[in-house]
Parts: sequence; structure tokens; C-alpha cells
Amino acid sequence: MDPRLQRALDRWALADPQPLAGDAGARQYFRVLHPQLGTALVVLHPLDTPEKTDDSYFEFRALQAYLDPLLRVPTIVASDDADRCLLVEDLGDTTLERRLVEHPEEELAWAQKAGWLLTTLAGPLTLGAPGHTFFMSRSFDQPKFQFEWDYCRQNFFQDFLQKEPPRWLDRMMDEVHASLETRAHFFVHRDFHVRNLMVHGDRLVAIDFQDARRGAATYDLASLRYDAYWDWSKEAGRALSPPAGRAGLEPRGPAGRAEPQRPAAQPQGPGHLRPPARAPQEGPLRPRGAAHPAPPARPLPAPEPPGRRPRQRAHAEAGRRAAAEGVGRATSVTCEPR
Repeated sequence: MDPRLQRALDRWALADPQPLAGDAGARQYFRVLHPQLGTALVVLHPLDTPEKTDDSYFEFRALQAYLDPLLRVPTIVASDDADRCLLVEDLGDTTLERRLVEHPEEELAWAQKAGWLLTTLAGPLTLGAPGHTFFMSRSFDQPKFQFEWDYCRQNFFQDFLQKEPPRWLDRMMDEVHASLETRAHFFVHRDFHVRNLMVHGDRLVAIDFQDARRGAATYDLASLRYDAYWDWSKEAGRALSPPAGRAGLEPRGPAGRAEPQRPAAQPQGPGHLRPPARAPQEGPLRPRGAAHPAPPARPLPAPEPPGRRPRQRAHAEAGRRAAAEGVGRATSVTCEPR
């Protein structure tokens, strides 16, 4: 038994450790009996070596603390920095993939929940991320994309297909990578798929987020929409994609920063103007029934060019009044076709 695991069992009064299948990293997972929680997970992160410093433990803790207020992620129950050991809540074994296989009729409901997670990643978690943090300082740049493409070449083309990718695909990937690098402005989970979403009650919990970084807003969406482990229906696929503006972002401003979405103007009918706020009345109140003062005379509108229809003249006059009275919003004037 790993000495660190034994120290964790003694320190936190745990028992009966059962090893679990880990992820692609060097972390080790053990399900243990907990005196209050029933079960929990012990996670052992790799230690530093003379050749390499491993910061995955501290990066996971920092990311978990940042995500936890807005995104459902595993709760850290206890930690030991010296041993790079975490005690985290046990979310069970039901991934979103397993839930969809067992209950395919729930696909649309889970797609909507996953869509809101995507909205949270691209919206408030992007706007709230300090620029100096380690996860926003790293991004999907050309070296990262090249690493991912080399991994695909080796494992998919050479090992699985026993062939090299065509040259045209290499050229296309170079162009795609160059385009995506210029759009790396959003917080990206980086490994967002149905096996990294746990079903806990009626909620989805995101796991395996330790490689989060800046990337294109569509990266996580594409990772889930074209998931390698689940083929979404068309209706569920549309539910994954948030409508324009739902993430609370507008197109990027001149400085390249995401801007909060401004409230949309209420739809107005043709020629309709919102009346300006009425100023409070000054002076003594007028007795009920007293005659109203005569309104000031308005100048007559300039003559219209011949052939303009009455409704068009009314709209044009409304537009001039809006400009004269200082109405601070643009009004769309719609004219009937001839």
C-alpha cells in the first residue's frame, strides 16, 4: 500500500480502500468508508521529482475553488498538501453517458442542463476570471494544438488505422489551428464530454477540469455536441447550443475583451416613440376645473416632396420630433412598400 494512502486512512479515520479506474493522468483514486459521509474518495496526486515539478495538485485545488460558487464540481472534504492528497465527496458511478444509455428518453432534459453548464463556462466564469491566473495565462495556442494533433496522428491514424493522415488534412488542420488561436478568449473546460459529467440526483457535476485554459467559445460546445461516446439527436443537439446572447456576452470589443450584454430594446411598432419622462410640476398646483393654459404653437412641418404617402409623412414627422425633443434611442421607421 502507498504510504500516503495509509497516512490518509489513519488521519481521517477511513477504512476499506478500494482502487478505482483513474483518468488519463497519473492520479490514483480509492473509494473508502467514511465515518460520517458513508463513502468518499481519496485522490493521490503525483509528487515532485528531481527532474520535474508537478503542480497538478495545487492547480486542481485552485480551479475547484474558482468553479465551485457557479459550477457544480466535487466538494473537497479535506486535504494534505505535503502528501498531495485530497479527500473528496463520492459522486457515485453514474456518468451522463451511463444515464443516457439507461434512460434515453431523458436525453433532451439532460441536454438542456448541459447547455446551461456551457453557458456558465462561456459567460460568468469567463467574465469573472482574473487575467493573471494560471488557467487564463495558458491557452489553446499553436504548440497546444500541435500536441493534440500529434496525439491524434499517433493513436488514431498510425496505431488504429495503420496509415498516415492525408496531406490535405494536415494543411486544413494548420489553417483551423491558426483561426482558433485568434479566438482563445473564453474559459474552456477542455475535456467536456459525457464521461466527464457525473449525474448526482437531478444535477450534473463537472469533473476532470484540471487542464482548463483560454480557448474559443465553441470548443467545449463542439466537444460535447460531437461527443465520441454519445450521438445526440438533432433536438438534443439544439438544446446544447445556447441561443445568441444567453451566455451574457456580446461580440468582443476593440480591446479583445468580452463585453457584458446590454439589455435589448423592446420591439416597437412603426413610428412608435417612447415618450420622454415628464418633469415634475413647479409652482402652485392648479385648482381642479381651472382652465388649462393654451399649448405653445408648433411650427408647421416643412412641405414634403410630392408623391409621399400620408403614413410616410407621419413617420417622418415623428422622427423629426424625436430628434428635436432629445429622445435618446434610435427608432426604426417602417414604410409600407409601394
